[in-house]
Amino acid sequence: TPTFTITPSPTETPTNTATTAPTNTPVPPSPTSVPIGAPAKLAIVTVPSSATAGVTFTVVVEVRDANGNKVPGASNTVTISVNSGPSSVITGTLTLGALNGTATFSDLKLNTAGSYTFKAVSTGLTDGISPSPTVINGAGAVSYSLAVPTAPASVVAGTAFPVKIEAKDSYGNLATYSNSVTIAASPNDPLASFSPTTFSGGMLTFNATLKTAGTRIIMITDSVNSPVLTISTSSITVTAGTAATLTTNLPAALVGGAAPITFTVTAKDTYGNVATSYSNVVAFSSSAPIVVPSPVTMSLGVSGNLNISAASGSPGTYSVTTYDQATPGGPPTQEVKSISVSP
Repeated sequence: TPTFTITPSPTETPTNTATTAPTNTPVPPSPTSVPIGAPAKLAIVTVPSSATAGVTFTVVVEVRDANGNKVPGASNTVTISVNSGPSSVITGTLTLGALNGTATFSDLKLNTAGSYTFKAVSTGLTDGISPSPTVINGAGAVSYSLAVPTAPASVVAGTAFPVKIEAKDSYGNLATYSNSVTIAASPNDPLASFSPTTFSGGMLTFNATLKTAGTRIIMITDSVNSPVLTISTSSITVTAGTAATLTTNLPAALVGGAAPITFTVTAKDTYGNVATSYSNVVAFSSSAPIVVPSPVTMSLGVSGNLNISAASGSPGTYSVTTYDQATPGGPPTQEVKSISVSP
C-alpha cells in the first residue's frame, strides 16, 4: 500500500499595503495686481530737514491716484511754492512736468532764515503739503556784515551798560558766527573796559564801561574775518560822576610878605573827570603866617581864581586843607597840601 507524506506550507505573513494620506498644503493665490487709478492728488515725498540760506535744495513730488498709489505714467504740470514760513519768496525752477509720476525740483533756494513748509499744486489735483518742516539756517558760505550795535546816547563815567551787536549774512539773516573781536573807544579811553568779546550764535552782548568824560564812539573790529569788518556805535556822551576828591594847584612855596598867588580848586570824580555837577561850598584852613581865602561856592566843579599869601617873619613848612564845608570829612575827600614859606 503506498504511503503519502503531507508537508504543510509555511504560514504567510500578511503584508500591510496601506499608505499615509497626503497632507493638503494651501497654495497661495496668484498675486492680484491693484489697478492704478487716474491722477487725483499730489504728495510731497521728499523735503530736507534743514538747508542753508542762498544754497539750493531739492523737493520731490509724486502724482497719485485717489487711493494714494503713484501713477507711473502721469505727466501733470506741477508748481511748487511756500506754504508757510517767514518769507514767500522762493527761487529756482518752480514749475515742472512730472516724469513717470514724479516731479523733482532740484534747484530751489530760500534766502530768509526760518521754518518752512511747501505746497505743490496742479490743475485738477488735490494739493500736496510738506510732511515735515524745513529749517533754513543763516548762510555760512557768504560774506558777513556786522549790524549796527545798540548803545545809549549818554552815560555816567564808570557806569557799565550793555551793547548788543549781531552778525548777519548777506541776506540779513542771523549768521552762524563765533569770532572774537577787538573793542575800543574812539577817541581813546585808557580806562575803558569791554567784556566779553566773542560772538555766540551770531550774537554778542558785551558790557561797556567808559570812564573818561567826553563824546565817544565804540568801535568793534573783526580781524579774523576776511575782509576785516569794522562797525561802530553812534556817539555816546560820557558825563562825569559825583565829586570824589577836591584838588588844587596851590604853589609848593610862598615868600613871606610877597604879593598873593592865585590858585583854583577842582572837584573830580573817581576817574579824574571834573565833577561838573558839584556846586557845594569849599572852605580852607591853615595856620599863620599863611592867609587862605574865604569859603567859595563851586560852579560846574571849579572855583575860579583864588588868592593865597604868607606874612613875613615866620619861615617854615605849613599845611593848607581844602574841604567841603558841609562834609569836612568827605565826600569829596579833602586835600591837605604842604607849603614852604621863606622869609
